[in-house]
Amino acid sequence: MKNNQQGAALITVIIVVLLLSLLITSAQKLLNNRIDIASDSKQQLLDKARVQSTLAELSYLIATQRLTPAGIATGQHPDGLMRIDENWASILTHDEIRVDGEYIKAQAQSSSPLEYAIQAENGLLPINDASHYWLKQWLVKRGLSDFDANKYSNLLHDYADEDDWALPSGAENLTYRHANLPPPSNFLLQSCGELLNVMEWPELLDDNPYLLDNCSLLRVPTLNVNAVPVSLWRVLWPDSADTIAQQRQQGHWLYSDSHVIGVEPSVSSGYYSFYASGYFTVEARTPFYSKTLRVKRQQRELPPIEVRH
Repeated sequence: MKNNQQGAALITVIIVVLLLSLLITSAQKLLNNRIDIASDSKQQLLDKARVQSTLAELSYLIATQRLTPAGIATGQHPDGLMRIDENWASILTHDEIRVDGEYIKAQAQSSSPLEYAIQAENGLLPINDASHYWLKQWLVKRGLSDFDANKYSNLLHDYADEDDWALPSGAENLTYRHANLPPPSNFLLQSCGELLNVMEWPELLDDNPYLLDNCSLLRVPTLNVNAVPVSLWRVLWPDSADTIAQQRQQGHWLYSDSHVIGVEPSVSSGYYSFYASGYFTVEARTPFYSKTLRVKRQQRELPPIEVRH
């Protein structure tokens, strides 16, 4: 009888010890989770501060430094700031931040890596340009016929122009009503996403979603060949994409017609430029936080830049 009682007591003790072990383990896991959450929250706060600081620094450079074919000068090389009779003594400063949307890794300041990118908007396909020259070039390169490229261009024209006269293969207010669609804005597009409101364009964008990330709202028909992202260059001029990517990595930029022809002879003269126009998309990101700004450089105006979130 005594042995049975001792055995029962021993079992009871073992059960209690197991329960205590489970409770301690659960408490430890909960504590570790809360420590991890607190650590992540602290890192997110630090990352947010670093991202905001980086964006402020890049915006300041856009507002104050000279623009060259290579991008935005940083003022680190005094020779790049020299003038001769009010003209810059050199075309490049050799300290520029490139503006073709390529991500640049910042110097490590913490365990969380940060990278940033500046995209000059005149290196993207302008959708508010009246000619739609580059947009049609891109559509044809994506496999559309000249007829279909013109059709989508006319549909976009009719959506944005002020009149109600439809272009060939276009569509004005009456056609939108018959299709039970919201009427066209009859105004320049205010975002690339607005292309989804243009008749027949949603189907096009389903097959080519990449366009939404590579269009600009500019009205100029020229494309800055130094700011065209390599991925977009690969669509427009696939044979020279690897060459241009390599040249940019080596710090070689285009600033004359002979340079352009030497890299890509098929580029149409009169439809390209070498310098950023003053409109930029700026992004900084870490694994925990990212933010994008649209920055407009204003000449002889205060404030010197206009920032849109």
